[in-house]
Amino acid sequence: LLADEGRWKDIIALLDANTRRTAALTVEHGYGGQRALLEAASENAVGDARYYSGGGASAALPHYRRAIALLDRADARHPPDVRRQIRRVIYHYQLGTTLQELGRDDDALATFDRGQELGRNLLAIEDGPAASRAVSAVALAHAKLLSQRGRHEEAVRMATAVTDARRALIDRDPADFDLSVSYLASLRPLAEILVAGRRQREACDIAQRARAGWAALARRSPLPQMIRTGDLPTLEAMLRAC
Repeated sequence: LLADEGRWKDIIALLDANTRRTAALTVEHGYGGQRALLEAASENAVGDARYYSGGGASAALPHYRRAIALLDRADARHPPDVRRQIRRVIYHYQLGTTLQELGRDDDALATFDRGQELGRNLLAIEDGPAASRAVSAVALAHAKLLSQRGRHEEAVRMATAVTDARRALIDRDPADFDLSVSYLASLRPLAEILVAGRRQREACDIAQRARAGWAALARRSPLPQMIRTGDLPTLEAMLRAC
């Protein structure tokens, strides 16, 4: 609720107080992994709040690092937990994109590599939508950075694998609106990577597919604002260049 109102400093104060309270609590060993999950989520939320309250990427970075460290320690001490594995992948996505924003591309690539390694291990034991979305988010961010570094063909393969994986989820549950949004949202980055790799005709085909998909989805339910103000205008600009 506080985030919806943009009250980032209140969020920081709330979570700092909560961290101090929970640090004093005794937790049985069998519940330690769950405690780490909650503590890591709190660190991640503080990182978001510090970012959006004006501190930017540099203020958020140490919190994202601590969130990952908490889960790494929990994995070394407690039985495996799919929820922790999903969060570890997500937090590597956040850490990698933050490092990239700070201009630390080599560190970002290493973080995305690690996130994808964790993702492969995760998908070996859990192939549900939450796991798939987490893994594909890291892969797509990785692909975009590879493209920016001139590694276009590698980036195309990686981004195409993401769109194929998200499309497969829709085939399993065609009525799921969020899965359709996730799939269509992956097409614009793929088209942009194709353009960067001078594969304009393929990019135009992908952009046309995305525009048609969004139009069909809009007949089912209103599209998210970020799609209306971000993806759709970008796709139209792409298609004008076709």
